[in-house]
Amino acid sequence: MLDRWSVRQVMAAIVVACLGLLAFGLYLQHVVGLEPCPMCIVQRYTMVLIAVLAALGAALSGRRIHLALSGVLVLLAVFGASLPRARVGCSGTRPRSPPAGAISTA
Repeated sequence: MLDRWSVRQVMAAIVVACLGLLAFGLYLQHVVGLEPCPMCIVQRYTMVLIAVLAALGAALSGRRIHLALSGVLVLLAVFGASLPRARVGCSGTRPRSPPAGAISTA
């Protein structure tokens, strides 16, 4: 199915996906009451930057422009995907203690 999509359509789909994820994050923050940690905020900024660059890619034409923007989008996506790994323990929650009677290996 994706083989029939043009580069512009893929970029537009990335914009829609980013905006949907940002909207869901804002819903969780303002309606549900979940406060984001600092790394979550950085991840949101990354998502906004991805959406803006993908919108630029959808609006502009040219193979070189699309290749350059695609490379930058991949780098930003890798950076954004690596943030949850660095975020472990950021929110101040401690890991669960083992159940009573469990043998500790530490």
